[in-house]
Amino acid sequence: MSSSVIFCDASHGAYSATLPDAGVLAPGTILIYKKTDASVNAVTISGASGATIDGEVSIGLAQPYEAVSLATNGANWFVVSASSSLPTFRGARVTISSDYSVPPNTYVYVPWDVADVDTDGFWSASDPTKLTVPSGIKRVRLTFNTMWKDLASGVVNTHTMQNRDLYPGMGQKMELPTVSTEGVVVTYTNVVSAAVEVEEGDYFELRVVQGDSVARDLWKFEETWCEIAAVE
Repeated sequence: MSSSVIFCDASHGAYSATLPDAGVLAPGTILIYKKTDASVNAVTISGASGATIDGEVSIGLAQPYEAVSLATNGANWFVVSASSSLPTFRGARVTISSDYSVPPNTYVYVPWDVADVDTDGFWSASDPTKLTVPSGIKRVRLTFNTMWKDLASGVVNTHTMQNRDLYPGMGQKMELPTVSTEGVVVTYTNVVSAAVEVEEGDYFELRVVQGDSVARDLWKFEETWCEIAAVE
């Protein structure tokens, strides 16, 4: 059994590499392809003479300094190990596309209508308040940000709920209106939860209540959002 390392520099643009003909190599031969830069440019590795890599025509290295080890059986190639300097993100970030009116002194679950990122179907437009945990995830972390428009008085209470209940490690914030240096009344929160144990089907929602005397709006887009991220 022999092995070699092939260094792939994609710092100046996309990089393509073609594997040698597996038919002329001894079974068990291992080739290691290493991306040697931190750019976002991809390295594409392709088989030769119809050979596949784990059944695919090609594979890619997209993360900075990512590497993959490939072994041949004399006909095709197979991934035997892979590494990346960055973990693969699994999760979702949702927001609202228009200001959302919240009545006074009433608990409301925010109905999201835009998913900026959603890797595994955490969010569904048919059940817009929920971020639901898919299979294969043991712990998640929740982050939320809110900003209220023209809130004049009263306390804002904002927190995430797990299956419509409080939970250990939850993120919660109570805030009073603040006058900015420009004389504008703003009320905002940004809170991160602990790493929370979950099971498939668990769901999280952002619950808010505001204590002004009239309905007030949550600001849209980058001002109000919620993210769920798998950590285990």
